[in-house]
Amino acid sequence: MPKNEVTRAVRSLRNRLGDTQQSFAHRMGVAISTVVRYELSRPPHGKVLGQLEKMAVDNGCFDEAAVFRNAFFKEFDLDAETPLRLAPFEYFRLVPQTGHEEELVQALLWELGHSADGAESVERCLLRASQEKAKVQDALKQASERYCLVACESEPSTESIANKLSIPVAEVQTWMALWDTFETDLAELRSFLQSMGIGQSDTLLADRFKVSLSTITAVRRVFSELGVPDLLRTPRSAVIQTKTKKPT
Repeated sequence: MPKNEVTRAVRSLRNRLGDTQQSFAHRMGVAISTVVRYELSRPPHGKVLGQLEKMAVDNGCFDEAAVFRNAFFKEFDLDAETPLRLAPFEYFRLVPQTGHEEELVQALLWELGHSADGAESVERCLLRASQEKAKVQDALKQASERYCLVACESEPSTESIANKLSIPVAEVQTWMALWDTFETDLAELRSFLQSMGIGQSDTLLADRFKVSLSTITAVRRVFSELGVPDLLRTPRSAVIQTKTKKPT
């Protein structure tokens, strides 16, 4: 990724936040000279990219956030002869997949526009959904980063990798199993994790991404440990059936 794209994203984020370089430096906890370098000559890297991405996401600056996220993954160019196949990172959004889901969306819009009580209820629902979605987004970020960290390790065993990274052995084994499928194709890995995050069924995931059901189960277990809400660890079809099932 060209470094000027990252420096432009830093400058764009600062401007969208309405910050001067000094106030932006205070927000980041760095010297103003560091911000100047980030914007002009020496783009940020490593953990700073993660800090900038979170700042951008928290303030709805998704274009800038995607630049920081892609730059972070670009640093994990695991094999110079097989460069990472990156596609623009997209922050996932739920979209209606069935006629019933479309009807639910229309009902929410109707309540929002035609009922004061309904609008208040919808706003509460929106706030709750935003909070839960933020948890999922953070878990997806952590999962992707851990995949890269495990893939970059040269330790001889899963136990030694787990000890070095301070993560469970079972999680190391899970990322290694995914490596057999995705290797350096991080764009496809992110697509897989996001599809799981929005509740796509295990059978569809297995068919689309050619990942075994046992590996998918292991990834869901990692998601649970990373704090993905139960609702989004359950396939959407199962959620809808549970919500609409009539009492007997």
